[in-house]
Amino acid sequence: MQTKSPELDWPIHYFRAVAILAIMATHAYSLWGHATTVRIFFHSSSAFFLFISGYLAQYLEFRRRTGWLKYYRKKLENVIAPFLVFSLLFGIGRPGYGVTMDFWREVLLGRMQVQFWYIPFVTLLFLATPGLCRLSNRTLNWVFGLSAILFFAFPHRPEGFMLAWPDTFHLYAYFTVFYLAGFVYCRFRTVLDQLTRRYWYVTLALATLFTCLVAFPGRSQLLADGYDLFVGLQRFCVIFLVLPALRLLPREIWLLDRLARHSFTLYFVHVGFFFILWPLHDWLVDRLSCPIVLTELAFFAGATLLLLVAAILVKPRLGRWARPLLG
Repeated sequence: MQTKSPELDWPIHYFRAVAILAIMATHAYSLWGHATTVRIFFHSSSAFFLFISGYLAQYLEFRRRTGWLKYYRKKLENVIAPFLVFSLLFGIGRPGYGVTMDFWREVLLGRMQVQFWYIPFVTLLFLATPGLCRLSNRTLNWVFGLSAILFFAFPHRPEGFMLAWPDTFHLYAYFTVFYLAGFVYCRFRTVLDQLTRRYWYVTLALATLFTCLVAFPGRSQLLADGYDLFVGLQRFCVIFLVLPALRLLPREIWLLDRLARHSFTLYFVHVGFFFILWPLHDWLVDRLSCPIVLTELAFFAGATLLLLVAAILVKPRLGRWARPLLG
């Protein structure tokens, strides 16, 4: 059993497990042809990672203030380095591979696999993070309020990361509010936890409403154009439904703990792994007589556990190079 840090916030730690499972489900069920399921339940689950990242940045800053250079060095070693390692590995394996300017551009923009867009996107937020951690409560609330206005005013979520107007603006207008919400939640957690526990039924009702709007957009142009907005609001509701539930769980639940600890490794490799297992998935679906939803759920659970066990076995053998190489 690994030594547990006394500073570990267990519900947020467990939420990392929930986030990586949602992200993995997004890509697995997309690969298996369930676009509607993904559209209703899993789309934009990267918002969970952004919320967690914002929360942890503020949480750790409160407990042990670090300098800007040390913060950037940690992000370089633990986030950007494994991103580059996996991007190069997957890029070299592409048909027609060649080290050209276009190749490096694709690497840096996170286009070697569908999920890699998140790293260059969040890297620009990391540049501002030490300053955000040191804002007064009043100023942080104003910045968060501005990000919320941008979210409602420009509720369009482009796919992938790009450096082009207006797509880059829309991407940050859509997602930055989740990152800043993590900072706000960390600072006002006591009050917000009381509110979410007391009025959980309101959050549940809103989550149900937004899910219905996403699932059944109707004929109105307002609802049709509001898909990304309703998905984002649904993500917020899920955050504040799941977190109070996680705070009721005991500490040191092995599976959730390990999923959380290895979440970045799973993030980098899961799409390639599910793609490799795609023929096995189709073979099982064709031959098993049980409902396809159960077959695919069991397949998803088994593949995830297999990846998790591989990460648990490999990372200790890499020693201090584990995080720079695997995340």
